[in-house]
Amino acid sequence: MLSKQDSTTAEKILHKKSQSKNGKPRNGGTDGVSSATDLTKYKDENRIRNNNNSYKKAVTDPATSTSINKVFALILISLAILMILVVFKNRARIRLIKKLKIIFIAVIIFFIGIVIISLNKNQNATDSYKAHKPLSPEIIKKANNYQDTGALLFSQSFVDDDRDMLIESIVQLEKAFTLDPSNKAIVVDLADAYMQLNTIEQTAIAIELYESLLDSYSNDPILARIIAGYYQIQNFDVALYLASQRLKYCPNKMRRAASLQMSYIAISAGKEKMAINALYDNLKKRGKDPVLNLIIAILEQSRGEINKAISILNNLEKDNSSDYNFISYVKKMRREMNYE
Repeated sequence: MLSKQDSTTAEKILHKKSQSKNGKPRNGGTDGVSSATDLTKYKDENRIRNNNNSYKKAVTDPATSTSINKVFALILISLAILMILVVFKNRARIRLIKKLKIIFIAVIIFFIGIVIISLNKNQNATDSYKAHKPLSPEIIKKANNYQDTGALLFSQSFVDDDRDMLIESIVQLEKAFTLDPSNKAIVVDLADAYMQLNTIEQTAIAIELYESLLDSYSNDPILARIIAGYYQIQNFDVALYLASQRLKYCPNKMRRAASLQMSYIAISAGKEKMAINALYDNLKKRGKDPVLNLIIAILEQSRGEINKAISILNNLEKDNSSDYNFISYVKKMRREMNYE
C-alpha cells in the first residue's frame, strides 16, 4: 500500500520548485561529467521569460520591488510624519523658529523617502524588463547547434553502446542548456542523456528537469519519463503511484504502454494487486481492451493466483474480435500456466 508520505510527495510533483545544493546540479563524480547547468537559474528564467511581456508588466510586477530600500524609505516617511505630529501636539512648548526648522527637516526627509521609492521602482522595472527580453537570434542559433551536436552524439552512443560518446553528448547539451534554459527540447534531450548515464545523482537531476516541464498528468511523454526516473532510482512507491495517474489521464492510444509500465513497476515492487485494481478501474471507465486483460492475467500469475489468470485467458480466447496472433499468444500462455 502506498504510504501517506509517498503519496504526498507524488502529489507535490506538479508544484515542486526543485533546488539543488549551491544552486547547481549535483554531480555524482562519475565518468568525468561536470554539470555546468544551474537548475535554480533555469527555473527562475523559465518562470519570468515571456516574450509577450512588455515594459508595463515589468513595472507592475510585484516581484520587482527591493524590500530593503522600500522599508528604509517608509521609515523616513514615517519619521517625517511623526516629527510634524510632535510639533503640532506641543504648540506651547516649542518656539516658532524651532517649529519651522523641525517642519522643514521633516519635509526634506519625507521627500527623500519618496525619491528613494521612485528610483527603486524604476531600477527594478528596468531589471525586470531585461529579464523579460527574448534571447538574441545568435544565442538561439548557437544553443541549437550545441543541441544538434549533443543529440547526434547521444543517438550514436546508444547505437554503439559508447559511454565516452554519451558523456561528450552531455557536455554539448549542457552548453546548449546554459545558453537557452527555456528551450523545452534542450531540457528533454539533456534529461534523457542523464537518464542514460544511469547513476543515482544524474538520474535525480534528470527527474528535476522533467518535473520542471510537467504542467499536468496529461503530459504523457514527460510523465512517462519521470516514472522511469523514479523506477531507475528504485523509488517504487512514487513510481507506481505516478504510473497509476498516467494510466488514468493518458491518451487512449497510450493506454497499453502506460499499463505495461505500471505492471513492470508493480512486479518489481511486489504490489501486483494495486496495479490489478487500477487496470480494472481503467477498463470500467475507458472501455475494454484485451491487452489490458492480458496484463492483468500476467499480474495474477506473478502473485501466484494461477486459477484467476487462467480464467482471464479463457475469456480472452473466446473473444472473436481479437487479432489471430494475439489469440495464439493467449493460448500459448494458458497451456504454459496449466503445467505450473
